[in-house]
Amino acid sequence: MNENATPKLGPFLKVTRLGDSLGVVLPQEVVERLGLKDGDQLSAVEQADGSVGFSLPTSRERTMQVARHVMQRYSETFRILAK
Repeated sequence: MNENATPKLGPFLKVTRLGDSLGVVLPQEVVERLGLKDGDQLSAVEQADGSVGFSLPTSRERTMQVARHVMQRYSETFRILAK
């Protein structure tokens, strides 16, 4: 990227109250472009210039998230099968 180029700004995100917390509403175009689904996790990453970006888990992190979810959801089944 050219050092002098102005970074492209995405759509502004709306902050909204969710119970006792605040959440960010992502526009549908961002959800589709990133392939996000309900329950996916994003990390907020503060840049050196003070701006904030979002990071998706790496494929290894995502694989471990799915594995933990499956192990938790089917823990009783795995316990029975292990006998």
